[in-house]
Amino acid sequence: MEVLERDNRPVIVAGERVEEVLEFWVVQTGWWTERPVNRRYWELVTIRGRRVVVFCDIETGGWYTQAA
Repeated sequence: MEVLERDNRPVIVAGERVEEVLEFWVVQTGWWTERPVNRRYWELVTIRGRRVVVFCDIETGGWYTQAA
């Protein structure tokens, strides 16, 4: 997923400007395993009114869309 961020916050998602951030949260779990989860999530509304949840894998810096 192509995401442009500013100050660790998404501002463009899949070519659409982020109009509003509805919610932000962090998930950190599995630290005791070989594959811990360390992610920042955002629920967003784009300029076209599309609602999307994206997350950044803090370990790799990769961006992904949360599956419904």
